[in-house]
Amino acid sequence: MRLEFDGRVLWNGHSAPISKILASGDGSHVVLVAADESSFTTTLRVVRVSNGAVVSESEWGWVSALGPGRTGWIVSGAPRYGAYGVFGLEPDGSTELLVGGFAVEGIGIDGDRLLFGEGITNVDSTGGDFVLRSVALETARRLGPRTAPPTRADLEAVARAVFSDGLPEIRERSELLALGERMEAAWGEVCRSAFPGDTAAIESSLASFSYDDTLEAAERSVLVVIAAAELVRGGAICAGPLELARITDSDARPREKATLHALAVDPCAVGAGHLLAGLAERANGRTILLGPVDDAMAARIAEEAGTDAAFDHESASSADVSALFERHPTNRHLRREIAARLVESGQHGAALAALTPYASAADAEYSDVAAWLAVQVTEAGRRRTPADRLVRDARSAVERFPEELTLYYLLGCAYEARGDDLDVERARACFELVLDQDDEWSRLSEAASSAIERLETR
Repeated sequence: MRLEFDGRVLWNGHSAPISKILASGDGSHVVLVAADESSFTTTLRVVRVSNGAVVSESEWGWVSALGPGRTGWIVSGAPRYGAYGVFGLEPDGSTELLVGGFAVEGIGIDGDRLLFGEGITNVDSTGGDFVLRSVALETARRLGPRTAPPTRADLEAVARAVFSDGLPEIRERSELLALGERMEAAWGEVCRSAFPGDTAAIESSLASFSYDDTLEAAERSVLVVIAAAELVRGGAICAGPLELARITDSDARPREKATLHALAVDPCAVGAGHLLAGLAERANGRTILLGPVDDAMAARIAEEAGTDAAFDHESASSADVSALFERHPTNRHLRREIAARLVESGQHGAALAALTPYASAADAEYSDVAAWLAVQVTEAGRRRTPADRLVRDARSAVERFPEELTLYYLLGCAYEARGDDLDVERARACFELVLDQDDEWSRLSEAASSAIERLETR
């Protein structure tokens, strides 16, 4: 196989076809990967584009992926007779191990962070997931193979170091944070992997153990303490004892209880990976309470609501609703749910008036903007909201939160409400985008599918 560029020969290999090629960021060099099946070797060649000169050439066991680096590339694979991992490759041919581990795959460098993925196999080995991970590039360079995700051996080592006197019962915030600090210190001393540094890293590191029912109580306790301590640092409240000694019978206990004002979760009854994954998003501004979901927790939940537990939206005025929201300024879940109830009872004006200050704020949250738009869309169906204003507001919301599919659905509804021929096609494009990118069986996809059916009958 022969590869030329602008008259310069970059590759001339007779038995090893090129399987991968990627230019450096400034276009001055290219890296070529060619696998020779007869000798079971893979050649990694860096070539200077200006003159076709070979800067470096090395043999690898195999190369599974290439990705962009700052000045060179990210290579996933194993040098010949070396361990598998994610390596940084510079245009001069020098390499450095950034992440070790058999199931890792480099993606690229984003700013000062290395992005890579890890294959997570389910406990029953019937399948798995590909989990996106991120680590500071400086940390990766310093720790190399220790940036690999934690293993069960790591959990065992930390459990032996921290729980030598048995599994404790944690009753206070200070006790949980102190135990978390001890655990982090022990991790640095006895583990081959580095302690994950922030919420996203902790969540992705724990994900590999979420479905592992074979973990011992002490190993599961390590995961629970790490996750619970991170939640508390983020504002969650220790509202009851964390009974680590009872973690093995957690399947028989309630896992969580949700109200308008609080989300109570028993960390000992929830897989640690799930404990962090999406919990803050689900709480959506509600107080997160940690502890057994029992009668004592029910009383603590009632305290969070206070007299507002008996709030009657059907008899409430616009001023009453606004005052309720002002008493709970961070509770976006409360605002969304009360607004939806007001709309169901025909009180669109009260819902819109109460939501507008939050949705129009310079630092408005996505949840408030979506709830506010949803009320306007419902009003448009009753011909109360001017269609041009609704389209303008929906487009502005999509520009502000381009990753939120719900807003594309609402934009489609806005175009549908305005209703000229071009708007119908725009609405269809919005609904089809939702169907293309969202879970096939989600409520949002079902709504988008129904909307397309409506357009077909116009």
